[in-house]
Amino acid sequence: MNARSGNPSDANKGAASEDKLDQILAKLRKLDQLDVLEEKIDRIAKDLKEDVSRVEDKVDALATRVVSLERQVRKRNLLWFGVEEQQDPGKNKTDLASLLNLINNTMGVVCTQEDFEEPVRYGRTQREGVCRPICIEVRRLELKGKILSARQTLSETSIYVKEDLPREERERRKAWRAANLKETRKRPPTSPLDEKIRQNPRTGNLRHAPKNGAGSAQSNGKGHQLGTQYDAQSIKMHLLKYSFQDDSGLSLPLAKDSPKSWRFPK
Repeated sequence: MNARSGNPSDANKGAASEDKLDQILAKLRKLDQLDVLEEKIDRIAKDLKEDVSRVEDKVDALATRVVSLERQVRKRNLLWFGVEEQQDPGKNKTDLASLLNLINNTMGVVCTQEDFEEPVRYGRTQREGVCRPICIEVRRLELKGKILSARQTLSETSIYVKEDLPREERERRKAWRAANLKETRKRPPTSPLDEKIRQNPRTGNLRHAPKNGAGSAQSNGKGHQLGTQYDAQSIKMHLLKYSFQDDSGLSLPLAKDSPKSWRFPK
């Protein structure tokens, strides 16, 4: 019989090893359980994301539907700004009379009182001199279109009219208009001065381009065309981006091969 087989220290070592092995196995089982739990959490999170996505789609659809219904309700409305507000008790009738006078006489669109519903002022009563906008319903869409088509006749007044649109629609149009202007409009809007003055594509110098023979051009003897019918202030307002100055200090266009003795034509 081996004397060492009955050594108590060896038995203790064996028991300790078994305990460590059991602890390792227990930790491995816990890790397996954690993996299973993580898979369950992932499945739940995925299902929740799908549910949230479906709910968001429904909310978007409902919001679109609400905007569509609101647009349908407002499709006959017009908003008027700058119309003088009366303080008397019968101001609604006064507002309607003012609008009828404006539409018939200033805008040139024939209409009667029967073509409109009772007007309503938006917002709280403001201090004296501040006019609240008027919302009025037009009973015929054809008449509404005529009024909107003639609104340029109000350019000489402080009054303007526009459609009554839902807030979402106004914001969408505003964003589109801003983006469109930023991409396409690289310079101020054309004006009669811009239509008459062009830049020579070959030399880059300013030249005068009269239309139908009106406003003849004057040459300086070196092939450079000079305008004759525009005053100094008009040219200054439209061509500030150039740096050459005449004797009066007015900024004028000048290319590299332009004459140094530019003067306003007498």
